[in-house]
Amino acid sequence: MKPPSLAVPYSFIYKIIAEKARELGYAVALHGSMQTDIDLIAVPWTNDCEVTPYELAQIIAYTCRVASGEDGWWFEAKDGSGKPLREPELKPHGRLSWAIPLGAGLVVDLSVMPMVKEKE
Repeated sequence: MKPPSLAVPYSFIYKIIAEKARELGYAVALHGSMQTDIDLIAVPWTNDCEVTPYELAQIIAYTCRVASGEDGWWFEAKDGSGKPLREPELKPHGRLSWAIPLGAGLVVDLSVMPMVKEKE
């Protein structure tokens, strides 16, 4: 028998993240299979995004941890390589990436695109 799919808890987490990001001016898209983690990309969507990518990641991590019953801020958590979560990994095109462990083996792999100033 196969182990239960993580798609159900990740679907719940996605809804929480998408709603919070939308409040802050970001759109969130899901990519990947949700087999081992949930891969999300957050994109600045409005001209009045209220927070930086770093602040968005911090707010999302806190929101997810509270929703999953965890307490405390995520700064003490480490990713799989032992790197503090407050230090994002730089990805192509300026994308910043964080792995946010939520407990029970759940991990949010969050990438945030940088804001680009509109040409006047």
